[in-house]
Amino acid sequence: MLVLFIATSAHAQPSPTSQAAIFVGALTFRESQRATANAATVPAFRTLFCKTKTAWASIGNNANCRAPTAGTWTMWYNGQSVGVLLTRSARILSSIASIPHIAVGEERFESWLGTVHDRPLALATQRDVRDTKGWVASRLSDRERTLFLRAFRISVALPHCDGTPHGAMPAAVDGFFDRDVSVIKVIRSSAGQLLVGMAINELLKPCDDVRDPARTTHWFVKRGAESPHFIGNEMYVVDAFDFDNDGRTEWLFSRSRYNEDGFILFFDEFRKSVSSSWHYH
Repeated sequence: MLVLFIATSAHAQPSPTSQAAIFVGALTFRESQRATANAATVPAFRTLFCKTKTAWASIGNNANCRAPTAGTWTMWYNGQSVGVLLTRSARILSSIASIPHIAVGEERFESWLGTVHDRPLALATQRDVRDTKGWVASRLSDRERTLFLRAFRISVALPHCDGTPHGAMPAAVDGFFDRDVSVIKVIRSSAGQLLVGMAINELLKPCDDVRDPARTTHWFVKRGAESPHFIGNEMYVVDAFDFDNDGRTEWLFSRSRYNEDGFILFFDEFRKSVSSSWHYH
């Protein structure tokens, strides 16, 4: 169970007016075809997003947002630096032994290619990034749970199942009760903002073998007195920092859908986002 989600950096804060482009990437791990006891997965990195002046953009979608040929990246996990990664073009120059492999554990990371055993890590070209909002793992009060359940019902519709595949009894239903919804993760800021992941309980199985988006974790944000609003599903929190030192936290999520994997960066208090994704066929 994640107790402290983001720790505040003790480093000196860099100037937010720096003109150097800021890059955000991710380190992912895939199953090795020749796995050994010490290295069951192999790392791969992607440059995902950059910020020049005031705009976040995905790599390749903006003339001013091009991946650097050589990179010196800080690897981040749970708000803490876990090492430095050196890259050139599409290659990792750092020793593979120096790259941490952090097990997924209770978190629900997925990939279209199969099971994910090691969680992705956030990469940033900034050496000093911090969370200015004091986001920590939390719990919902009874009143908050009622508000988020209401938002969940508005956003989630279970598809109707026709037939009984594989000779099984019909398992899916068109509706669900409050008791059928699990709160997967609650993260609260010092200012009272809430990020909440909720999902239909595993007992309400899909009708067939195709992954049903309605039964993945759905994410909601609540700012102050506002009602919770839905920001997406089929995605998983990687990490969160004030990457560009503007006083507001950016959130990096991984995303997995049918024939698609990728990442989303939320910014401006979850009001805006940019995405980077790829397909397999």
